Amino acid sequence: MDGEPIITYLDEPVNAPDSPFHGIKMLVQHYDWLPYSYWRVITLLRDHYGLEVENLWQGYKSNRRPGYQELYRLKDISTGEIVVPMTNMRTMQQFLAHQGFPQYAPKVKRNPGAVAFLEAVAALQCNRK
Repeated sequence: MDGEPIITYLDEPVNAPDSPFHGIKMLVQHYDWLPYSYWRVITLLRDHYGLEVENLWQGYKSNRRPGYQELYRLKDISTGEIVVPMTNMRTMQQFLAHQGFPQYAPKVKRNPGAVAFLEAVAALQCNRK
């Protein structure tokens, strides 16, 4: 069932009068788990929840045993208070998937001024030769 969509009903009907779905209970698709990268998890928790992720020390050579998982602690950035004393990456990925965050960050458009500048520099270099 990992990574497969789950279909659920919204509890309340859509109330937007201009929507073609006005008054209808809608189906919503979400995922039980998505394979977010380590850095995506760190970024989402920091930017949206104000949490810092710390790796927990499990002992020297602990990752050599079968079934080993990295364990993490979640701390509030502003207060330094420990919010979640122990969790693993899979649990954090499940939480983010249930919240509806996309697996990949949206592409950022390049600054048009920077593009124009680079084109001007390239034109100058061509004229120099």
